[in-house]
Amino acid sequence: MENFDHILLFRTDIGTEACKEKLKAILDSYAGIEQWSIDMDDLDCVLRIISYSITHQEIIDLINKHGYFCCELT
Repeated sequence: MENFDHILLFRTDIGTEACKEKLKAILDSYAGIEQWSIDMDDLDCVLRIISYSITHQEIIDLINKHGYFCCELT
């Protein structure tokens, strides 16, 4: 069975290209993030992060620190 523990999913309020661009440099340079994307067409503006070392709480704290809502998508 395949393990998907390295895929982290979050509900956010990052709903515009401008918001996404503000976070791009932060997420691109954050150690441990292999890849990330935001589905702004989804009602929950889902942030998807691939990482083998980062916790959900680290990402929540990072996004919240920059003024955006973020919580784990369950």
